[in-house]
Amino acid sequence: MREGLPCIILATSGMLEGGPVLEYFRNIAPHKQNKILFVSYQVNGTLGRRVMDGTKQVSILGKEGKIEVVSINCDTERLDGFSGHSDYNQLMAFIQRLRPKLRRVLVNHGEKKKSENLSLSIRRIYKLSTHYPQVQEGIRLF
Repeated sequence: MREGLPCIILATSGMLEGGPVLEYFRNIAPHKQNKILFVSYQVNGTLGRRVMDGTKQVSILGKEGKIEVVSINCDTERLDGFSGHSDYNQLMAFIQRLRPKLRRVLVNHGEKKKSENLSLSIRRIYKLSTHYPQVQEGIRLF
């Protein structure tokens, strides 16, 4: 990621409850030009749900174990239709319904063999460019 250039970060935990996503959140949330897109269910009481519901300031545990206040100035949005538990048929049906038609699909989460098979099936059935990225592989989107 280069400073000042557009980028997309795909990160877990989906509810902003722990892990590397909190570091991304700390750096993304204060800036108006950014957006946080929630694509999974946010359980009531989680940080993700509070942010999605419009909270403008939250406290999180910082790097050094101290509480930090993070202002949320970026836009937030919820995109329905994704599930962390969709099966092959549900994912294929989702791709078929998308409009405008996709130009490229990145399969970025799941068991290696199943993800590779999904990528190949999408390419074969829908005649789309697909890719299954390797761990820490950089991909140019534009």
